[in-house]
Amino acid sequence: IEQLLDSDQFDRLANPEALKRLVDALPAELLSAYPQVSELLAANAELLSDPEQLRAAAKEALQSMRAYTDAILAAMADPRSMEAFLQQLPDEVRTMAGSLMQLLTSAGAGSPGGLDVA
Repeated sequence: IEQLLDSDQFDRLANPEALKRLVDALPAELLSAYPQVSELLAANAELLSDPEQLRAAAKEALQSMRAYTDAILAAMADPRSMEAFLQQLPDEVRTMAGSLMQLLTSAGAGSPGGLDVA
């Protein structure tokens, strides 16, 4: 992704006219069904009109995503940290996490580290 952000291809994609055409092509049903899309676009109009600002924001978001992913992977490596993390989640999210962990560990026996996430 970083290579794309530093490429001429990104410059073509982040061109304000190209972005305007993309936004204009969004179906009206999508915009009415999800008003937050229109709100997000309006709130970021300045950012979307400046390719360099957009590139900087995308790089910052990528760094944040990496840090978040690293934190989750670290928590997954330590069963106590993962269990503490999971206990903070709503019941329905814990249930989904438990189902996902069961799916991921179906080739082995039980949850990683013996966690009970459900």
